[in-house]
Amino acid sequence: MFTRLKRWIQSTVGLSSSEANAMMVLMPALFLVIFSEPLYRWVAQPSSPIAIQEQVFLDSLSNTLEAPLASTEVKITLFNFNPNTSSLEELKSLGISEQVGRKIIQYRNKGGEFRVKSDLAKIYGLDSLLYKSLTPYILLPDKRDKKLYPEDERPKAAIQYNINLSDTSSLKTVNGIGSALSKRIIKYRESLGGFITSGQLSEVYGLDSLVIQGLKPFFVEDGFQPRKIKVNEASEQELAIHPYLSMKEAKSIITYRLQHGKLAGINDLLKIKTLKESVINRVGPYLSFE
Repeated sequence: MFTRLKRWIQSTVGLSSSEANAMMVLMPALFLVIFSEPLYRWVAQPSSPIAIQEQVFLDSLSNTLEAPLASTEVKITLFNFNPNTSSLEELKSLGISEQVGRKIIQYRNKGGEFRVKSDLAKIYGLDSLLYKSLTPYILLPDKRDKKLYPEDERPKAAIQYNINLSDTSSLKTVNGIGSALSKRIIKYRESLGGFITSGQLSEVYGLDSLVIQGLKPFFVEDGFQPRKIKVNEASEQELAIHPYLSMKEAKSIITYRLQHGKLAGINDLLKIKTLKESVINRVGPYLSFE
């Protein structure tokens, strides 16, 4: 067998007889060098401290996985409570989250009071289904007691505002009007020359019917005279800048003035065929014919 292996090495690799002999001696030694270290680790591993520690860890992990998982479900206990006096722990035991519970307590600390059951539902973040389940246990009336809180029923005197003197602060007292809309109202008022009727508020872009309804406390004073444009002296651009006149209509007025001289009044405007009577009626109060 040794001779046959030697001949196979000589014919396959192309070595001489002496080189083949050296190869056959070297190969077993090389094999031992390569595989001695893994063989040693395999033999020594069962008794090493590291192997023991790993086994302990695996056993512990196995026991953990086999043990039943602890329930993460919050246990809810329903009982009668008053949100004006309940502690955070009591609120949490009712199923209310800690975050919402802190909001309830913060609301109370700032002077807030829950007067009826539905007041609790106004706390931001409180689940509607949870509130419904808690309703029978809330120690508060279903409806507001007029005798207990008579001041809530007292009619409040409405504050009146002069629309032509109002600033952004007074305008923002109306629900639905913020900084942008209040500035837009004042800007439109200035471009007009002042409001001559409260109905002109509907012409302001962005004001819906509900907001306009809220503007009822704003009035136009009797005898108010708006800022007027001197129609016989104004340029085309000065006329066109008014919200009720277009550039084309302003040009028609200037052309008529150049052809016929100064305009004496509204009747002269009615002679301009390109001007609609509805436009003349709207812009008339803002024109001066001096």
